[in-house]
Amino acid sequence: MFLPCLLKFLSDLSFLFMSVTHF
Repeated sequence: MFLPCLLKFLSDLSFLFMSVTHF
């Protein structure tokens, strides 16, 4: 149960990080 939430969080975080670094 916990793992899927963590993976989703990591994917969102990495996406945000990519957006920030690209900017």
